[in-house]
Amino acid sequence: IMAGGVLKRNPRDKFNILSAAILLFLGLYQLTEFMMCSAGNEFFWGKMGFIFYTTLPALAFHWVFALKRSKKTIWPVHLISGAFIFYAIVMSNFIESTECGRFFVKTIHNWMPLGEVPYFIYYTLFIVLSTVLLITWILDEDNKARRKLYTWALIGMLLFTFPTFFVLLVLPMLNLMFPSILCHFAI
Repeated sequence: IMAGGVLKRNPRDKFNILSAAILLFLGLYQLTEFMMCSAGNEFFWGKMGFIFYTTLPALAFHWVFALKRSKKTIWPVHLISGAFIFYAIVMSNFIESTECGRFFVKTIHNWMPLGEVPYFIYYTLFIVLSTVLLITWILDEDNKARRKLYTWALIGMLLFTFPTFFVLLVLPMLNLMFPSILCHFAI
């Protein structure tokens, strides 16, 4: 619904299209968690969830350039997420196991022979680059309205990503699990 509302404002605007895509994929990811814990076929839903959240860093990077109204060619970043998605699709045993808790979904991926480090670098790199670009543009922008726009985008990105990175890096006792309200409803 939110993605449709964003698109309704100006359906041909690249920024609106990317904003709607991010909202849609976040919603679809939440749906996959719900389905994984309530509908069975957890390996299918685990793989679908991976596909949806793997698109997010490349979409965020592309979104930042669309916010600036940049004419730079950014679409090749999606080839990287596409490579990880392709890997997940062709690996029949990519999802090794899933576990639904009261507030958490835990999915174990089979990264062999690729290894999980390239994926971690991909996921982290584009989010960090997007943040750095926004900070740079805030510092360099003379137009107050544009600077305010970049500042709000930065605040949104930090509010969206910092808690996740905090949980991953500072609170490893949670075993890399994130609360999901839909898991609670599914169980």
